[in-house]
Amino acid sequence: MFHIVLVTCFQMKSILMNMEAHEPFLDAFLEHTGSVYFALGNTDEAVFCYNRSLNLQESLFGTSSNSTLYNFVCI
Repeated sequence: MFHIVLVTCFQMKSILMNMEAHEPFLDAFLEHTGSVYFALGNTDEAVFCYNRSLNLQESLFGTSSNSTLYNFVCI
């Protein structure tokens, strides 16, 4: 089971690297991917995903939006 999760994470990362900032729901996808990496104990990848999601959310909603709070707390 753990092997399947690692393969899935690798596939998600390769998809993420090819997605542009204008893709719909990319910020949410990054946020959830960060949560998966964090649950697996891979904090470097989790922080990368949370940071990218936070940057997208700040550009979309502004720095004082509640939407950015979750990623900010996770980092």
